[in-house]
Amino acid sequence: MDIINKKEITKFIRATIIISIIFVFVPLIIYLINFGGSNFSNNPANWGAFGDYFGGIIGTLFSLIAAFFSLISVYITLKIASRIQEAENKFNEENIIRETHRFEKEIELTERQNKPFPYLDLNKFEKSTVITLSNYGTGPLIVKQMYLLHNNSKIYPNIFDFLKKNVKTKITNTEIQYTSAPTHILPPNTTKELASILPVGELTEEFYNYQAECRDLLKDCRLFIKYEDIFEKEGETDFSLIFLKN
Repeated sequence: MDIINKKEITKFIRATIIISIIFVFVPLIIYLINFGGSNFSNNPANWGAFGDYFGGIIGTLFSLIAAFFSLISVYITLKIASRIQEAENKFNEENIIRETHRFEKEIELTERQNKPFPYLDLNKFEKSTVITLSNYGTGPLIVKQMYLLHNNSKIYPNIFDFLKKNVKTKITNTEIQYTSAPTHILPPNTTKELASILPVGELTEEFYNYQAECRDLLKDCRLFIKYEDIFEKEGETDFSLIFLKN
């Protein structure tokens, strides 16, 4: 895009030259019409008067033309400056938009590279039951809240609280290890043991009965987890414990 229209400027200059030539010859033609029948004078005073007449008209005309061209020059200069400013503003806007898109893509890529993926591992062995929270994602998993929902009706703050209030079997040689912390931070490819049922000393029938009752109760539960990534983007998921069914 041209800052100024070259064709229009060329036409304007040509028109100005033609008009100037016309105005130069008009006084001469008028003079010849009025005094053309006279012979050339040998009197210097007459030539001086002619020079004053012709020079006064032509000089005034060229002064007006010079002033007009000065105004046109100022106008063109301002127009060029305005177009340059517009071009710079447009370039800056496009550059800002381009940088914004690039930054958004970098943020999106960074979020993808740092996205957590929570997973609940349920390990059911003959001599133990272990429930572990794992982060199989590419970024830290920040657990903000966990709770246990039993039969879609009653909520418990953690697994131990649920077992303590619902298991009827008496135990003397069984250990329940659990975590009651409300928040956890798991780096990528790490695990956090939430609860485990382990025997203390020799295995007894009492332990097997207790473990069986715990599993039977837990199979009807769902563990809900609310978490964030490092960008404070919230997420929520839940896991069924049906795998613990005897």
